[in-house]
Amino acid sequence: MDHLSLLTDVDLIIVDLGGVLYDIDFERTRKAMMALDGYNGRPVEFSADVQNDLFLRVDRGELVVDDFLAELRKTWGFTCSDDDLIDAWNAVLKEPFPWAVDVIRAMRTYAKVVLLSNISWLHLWVARPQCRDLFSEFDRLYFSCSTGLRKPDPEAFIQILRDMNVAAARTILYDDSIANCKVATGLGLHVVRVKNPAEEFKGLLD
Repeated sequence: MDHLSLLTDVDLIIVDLGGVLYDIDFERTRKAMMALDGYNGRPVEFSADVQNDLFLRVDRGELVVDDFLAELRKTWGFTCSDDDLIDAWNAVLKEPFPWAVDVIRAMRTYAKVVLLSNISWLHLWVARPQCRDLFSEFDRLYFSCSTGLRKPDPEAFIQILRDMNVAAARTILYDDSIANCKVATGLGLHVVRVKNPAEEFKGLLD
């Protein structure tokens, strides 16, 4: 069934941020980190579905910035400045897609809309000013660094269903991660895996 048809039969829409409403490029951070002084050659795993455990921990808010930087140095041998290290970590971030606000406004004509993002505090500090107008369109915002729950942990979805008092069968998720979509499907949510955001949301913008 076309996802636009599904929107007429749901009470809640859950939308991912990076890769869906906000342009990101994981390879930029991988390349930036591997170019830093002291890099020891250990692989940097950083993609929508595969990431080093350290990156998962910082997304869940388990590490303050100083501890995260220290762990990066310990793991990959970096000898560069903290500023250079932070710049490399933030290189993944670009900007919100120009149509993102209009997409959420269109979705809100169908149901309540919440944001569910796996994101570290360092990334959120960059993205929040860029997304001020976008974030204001949501009924609620769920950031992993604040909730301590990171997709694809089922509890990340269950928490929202509980908070919004909506059944899984009356909820649709838009996400670019295969793992996140698989878990959400298992919980009974309708799922749209977003591969090409501009094309996926074209019908909402017509």
